[in-house]
Amino acid sequence: MMPIRVQDLRLQDLLQFRPAEGIISLATERMAMVSATAWGMLRREIINTLGMELARGLFRRYGYIAGRSEAEQLKNMFEWETEGEWAIAGAVLHRHEGWGNTIIERFEFDRHRKTFLIVQRWENHFEVEEHLKHFGPSDEPVCWLKAGYTSGYATVFFGREVLCVETSCRAQGDAACRATLKAMEEWGPEASRERQDLQPVALGKELEELSALLRQQQQLIRLLSTPAIQVWPGILAMPLIGEIDSARARQITEQLLQAIVHHQADVVILDVTGVPFMNQQVADYLLRTIRAAELLGSRCFLVGIRPATAKAIVQLGIDFSSIVTYPTLQEGLQQALSLVGYRIVPVEGASPLRVG
Repeated sequence: MMPIRVQDLRLQDLLQFRPAEGIISLATERMAMVSATAWGMLRREIINTLGMELARGLFRRYGYIAGRSEAEQLKNMFEWETEGEWAIAGAVLHRHEGWGNTIIERFEFDRHRKTFLIVQRWENHFEVEEHLKHFGPSDEPVCWLKAGYTSGYATVFFGREVLCVETSCRAQGDAACRATLKAMEEWGPEASRERQDLQPVALGKELEELSALLRQQQQLIRLLSTPAIQVWPGILAMPLIGEIDSARARQITEQLLQAIVHHQADVVILDVTGVPFMNQQVADYLLRTIRAAELLGSRCFLVGIRPATAKAIVQLGIDFSSIVTYPTLQEGLQQALSLVGYRIVPVEGASPLRVG
């Protein structure tokens, strides 16, 4: 086999086409032609599902694996005229495959000194075009596949871990996409994100942790939205705000019963002013909560029933006849105070409170 230069390669030299069998291959590696538009839509779905950070790492690692594989295949396919020809063969393959054009602006390496430096310019890269189509301008470089591929390919070529960092990107408004490749240990903290992206992530574990955090936040929101407040010794008030479903109804009942026992409450005031609508289900939840509180020896008042709520109760035929109700929290509180032996009286000579 005559030594070959990369500039002499044609597509048919790189890929073997077997149309009768529906197979395209690079040496022993099966290849497939995929629409750039389809890739862009897949990228959009993954970003929207996992978020930008996880998606970036996923695509970079995919590119890294592909780069390593193709570097191995190209190394063994030809007898290269020089080592450098093999080094840039992956970029030429990408050009033939329609990824875009790669311009090598600087290429230095010394295996004995273990130094490696490549500066590339990427033109007409499909990845940045698809990102701009679906997400518009970006605050960070977006050629994740290309950067990962270049890292993986260069790692096999150099025999040591090489990291590709995209230093400018058209998605950021730069004139061109550029990248610098150096041995992993030569990079400092400026490449910490790219270094981290190449570390495997257990997405299942990550999603489980996010799901657990979401459940904790929902639990906290429920706790904060159903506070049982001791407004006076022996008197609790619980303002209910927002819709009440079965899960929240259980939360209300549990929290109220715990507060009754803790504060030894004789009277409980449930304020439904902030409940947006009243239907049979919500009414049943409230009745069960009130009955549970009464089993612990507490009297329950329902306050804050607005005209629209009262109309809905009548139209639905909901029976609140056994429940003591008051139109406002103030009236309910006055009655609760009288039940525990207090009454509100004006102070002689006191001036009305003025604000401002």
